Amino acid sequence: MLMQKNKTSNSFEEHLDIIKKEMLFLFQKNHLAKDIKFLRKMAINIKHLHFDAKNAKKNSQWKQQAKDIEHFLSTPIGAPFISSITLTQAADNFSEQNPKESDLSILLEDFGKYGRHYAAQLLRAVLSFKRHS
Repeated sequence: MLMQKNKTSNSFEEHLDIIKKEMLFLFQKNHLAKDIKFLRKMAINIKHLHFDAKNAKKNSQWKQQAKDIEHFLSTPIGAPFISSITLTQAADNFSEQNPKESDLSILLEDFGKYGRHYAAQLLRAVLSFKRHS
């Protein structure tokens, strides 16, 4: 059981780090929102992080942070731009859409556009993550 909890928390931390780095990279290079390879990786990593957050909520050590991440991924953005779709929905729909015109591309394009000025607000749940030893 302890090994399963460690595996869950390691996967949660790993995917969270990946999303944080990729988002911060997107803020510097907004054109990545139209890059098919980048979009495909983001779709996969968003799905993995959402799955990991659901599992990490069962661990008292990670419960609040996992809830914050799950909320971030499964709630439409309200400011500084408004989205009608969540990151999780966009990631789930990605393979059924034209990548460069996908919901994920549009959402990430908005993240990239506003990210330089609103990174702390947009990624509050991701950036406030504290590693547990």
